[in-house]
Amino acid sequence: MQNRSVNVALVLVGMSLTGALDSIGDPVGWHLGPSRAEAAVSKLVIPAAMGFSGTLLGEVNHNDDGKVLDPKWLFFRIKVIKVVGYDGRNKVQLTPDALTAQWRDNFASIGPANGARPLPELAEGDLVLVTGFQNEGHIRQTQTIAFKPGEEEANCYTFLKKVENGARVSVVLRKIGEEKTFALATQKDAGGKMAPAAELLAAVDGLKEKTVVMVKLDHNVLKAIKPYEPPGKGEFVKLTTQKVGTRTVQAVELKDASGAAQTLPLSAGDMADLLRAARALKAGAAVEYRTETNDQGTWLTDIHPPL
Repeated sequence: MQNRSVNVALVLVGMSLTGALDSIGDPVGWHLGPSRAEAAVSKLVIPAAMGFSGTLLGEVNHNDDGKVLDPKWLFFRIKVIKVVGYDGRNKVQLTPDALTAQWRDNFASIGPANGARPLPELAEGDLVLVTGFQNEGHIRQTQTIAFKPGEEEANCYTFLKKVENGARVSVVLRKIGEEKTFALATQKDAGGKMAPAAELLAAVDGLKEKTVVMVKLDHNVLKAIKPYEPPGKGEFVKLTTQKVGTRTVQAVELKDASGAAQTLPLSAGDMADLLRAARALKAGAAVEYRTETNDQGTWLTDIHPPL
C-alpha cells in the first residue's frame, strides 16, 4: 500500500513572462463567457492572489460552446480543486492552502503560454495538473498533465492496451501522464508451458481502452486487474484488535458513510503500511478505505485521508 497523495515531478519550461504575454495575443478571446465567468474571474483577480505562478489541480469542464477545448485559442476550462504549490516566480503571499480556500470550486480559463508543451488529450471530468502563471484572471499554462479520476490512488491506472509477443502477454497502463508496461503473471498450462492464467487473460480482454483499473503487482508482474471502484468513505475511530478464528490480529475500528461502526482486521500482506497509516490518524478523522473479502472474512487493505 502506498500513500494516495499525488507526487508528480513537473519540469518547468524556462520562459520570459513578458515574451509570453506578447506572443499569446488578445486575451479577450479567452474570456469565460457571461454566466459563470464573471464570478470565476473576480475570484482569480483578488489582490491577494495576484502574481500566482505554480501548479493547480483541477477538473476539466466544458467551455460555453459545450466543447472541452477551443480549437482557435487552445484554451480550456477547469474547476479548481487545489493549489498544489508555487514555483520561484510566484509573488502570492498566501499559503497554497489559503489560496485554495479562495479559488476552490471556481472556474478558471487555461490558455497556452509561450513555449507551452503540447496539450494532452482532454475529456470532460478529467483531472489535470496545470503548471503556469496568472494573467488578467486567466492561467497561462506551460505544462498540463491529464489523468482520469482514480489514477492518483495507489495501484490504480488507466488501461491503454494489451500487447502480445509470442507467449508473453503484457498490458500498457498510464498513471499521471506516464505509461508503464507490465507482463501478466504466468503459470504452467495443461501442456506444461508457461502462460497467463485464463482468469487473468479474461479480465484483461474484458477491459475497454481508457478504463481506470485497480491492479495487484508483484515485482512489476501483473497478478490481478479489475475496473476501478471508488474507496469507501468513513471516520477513523481507533486501532484495535480482533479475533479471527483462533488468532488475535490487529484491526481498525471505523464508522462507514452511514455512521455504522465496523471493525476490520488488517490484511497480512499490507500489515506494516496499514499500521503506519492507522497510527498517523486521529480519532474522528475522515478517511477513505478499501477492503478485500476471502473465505476467512473481510480485510482492510488500504486506509488514508481523503485527497
